[in-house]
Amino acid sequence: MVVTTVGLWARRFVLAAAVLVVSSPALAQARVGFTVGPALSKVSGEGISSSDAQWGIMLGLNLEYEIARDWQIDLEFGLSQKGGDKVVTPDGVFDYRFDYIEIPLTVSRLFWLNDGPWAVSPFAGLSIGLKSKCAIRPAGDRDVEFEECTVSTPGGDTVSQMYGLPFGVALRRRYPGGSSFAVEARYTAMLNSGTEAGTFMGKSNTFAVMASFTFPLDTGWRGTPSEPNPNR
Repeated sequence: MVVTTVGLWARRFVLAAAVLVVSSPALAQARVGFTVGPALSKVSGEGISSSDAQWGIMLGLNLEYEIARDWQIDLEFGLSQKGGDKVVTPDGVFDYRFDYIEIPLTVSRLFWLNDGPWAVSPFAGLSIGLKSKCAIRPAGDRDVEFEECTVSTPGGDTVSQMYGLPFGVALRRRYPGGSSFAVEARYTAMLNSGTEAGTFMGKSNTFAVMASFTFPLDTGWRGTPSEPNPNR
């Protein structure tokens, strides 16, 4: 029930943010770009004895909207590779790969350094992951190809959506004209779990280091009304 409620509010927040960013005159404070970086994840949960970390990648499109001088909303649409190696389950030891279309929505607080173009920016929010792939193979057997698997509940219902809490910190740089560059460290703690073959409940939390670059949607960008510094 708790996860269902969180999922409902997560979808509402994502929809509201999307409408806000693409609306007018909101375009005057909006930027669009890309984000990419390596990710480290492993599988944990009920029935799982241990799991080694697995490297993946996170990449996608990023929408930024400035609420005020020191606050902004980020909405991303991207691919997230998760999973774990040598996952010890009641059925044996396996390597897992999960691909998700992930949609995180975060709110950032910007702390400007010496009133210049650089800012340290802690952030937190909600994310929705739409499963696009689940694959499994015996652990450590590199000669065996991954086979498709199904993520489901103990009752047998397929789990197609995963919800998470992304949070972290970013170092941001604003350029004259409105463009923005950022490097961030992000951890995503998953809220719900899925089971494979009905013998364990697992979820794949993720740590990622990503870089992003965004451009103003409005070519007449001059910054927010409360932001006189042209470098931001």
